[in-house]
Amino acid sequence: MKISMIYPLLSAKVEKKNRTKQGLDEIICWLIGYDRKGLQEQLDKEACYLF
Repeated sequence: MKISMIYPLLSAKVEKKNRTKQGLDEIICWLIGYDRKGLQEQLDKEACYLF
């Protein structure tokens, strides 16, 4: 599954729980080992979401 498909769903879920997109980005970056720029590059190139 592509991260660009999952990311908007995760973003909507955290916003419903009154949390921030910035917090979501921090957690995703921690899990996959990218910085914010790297995360955005993965979103732009529609990389697969692998753990």
